[in-house]
Amino acid sequence: MTPVWRVFAYLKRYLWMAAGTLGWAVLTTVMIIVFPAVTKFIIDDVIAERRTELLLPGVGIAAGVFFSRICSMGCGFC
Repeated sequence: MTPVWRVFAYLKRYLWMAAGTLGWAVLTTVMIIVFPAVTKFIIDDVIAERRTELLLPGVGIAAGVFFSRICSMGCGFC
């Protein structure tokens, strides 16, 4: 039996835990991309064009992504 099949046999019993771990890994990977995109939006679209009504939502999204990324690393902040 190859090691891959041994892992799959183990995961059958813990399917929800494996799916949650995989989902969280994908989500935290996407959050790496979201923070620079939000920062670019704030600088290019909000500040440069003086659209102050979008500043608070942009900063809120950036802060949410930042703190959720910190919590996902398990550093004891959350």
